[in-house]
Amino acid sequence: METLNAYGELKSRPESLDIIFDYYNRLDFSKINQLAESADIGRFALRVSAIELMITDFIIGKNLSLEESKKFLQGISRKYEEKSVNEAELLGLGKLTSAFMAANVINQQVPLKNKINEKDDLEKFTAHILLVKNDFVDIIINQIVNPNFLNR
Repeated sequence: METLNAYGELKSRPESLDIIFDYYNRLDFSKINQLAESADIGRFALRVSAIELMITDFIIGKNLSLEESKKFLQGISRKYEEKSVNEAELLGLGKLTSAFMAANVINQQVPLKNKINEKDDLEKFTAHILLVKNDFVDIIINQIVNPNFLNR
């Protein structure tokens, strides 16, 4: 992606993260139910994960405020819940990319990061997508879907 001029141009624009995240929030995950071919279902699921990885790439380069971070985490949580309806199709790689996106937001904010007991695992996950524990993705997902996480 770094070698594509269009990607670099998009990433350099100050409003790009908001535009991509707005697009992501408008994605209708239920459309996967209208796809008959397994290849089409797979392409749809990969497209969702690619957009999540793109958002993560854009988040890494930004200094988000705590309020912006909370807004992103609320959106990530909402979209994760939508994915859960089509668990078999969207929560393989999609669970990992949702957790990776959320972990990168959490890792930027000390007040949110302090709510994660496994800080070393968080660092390794965001730096290298390295999972030290098998359940670490679940730990991150359980935090963002917990309404108290952003309010404590």
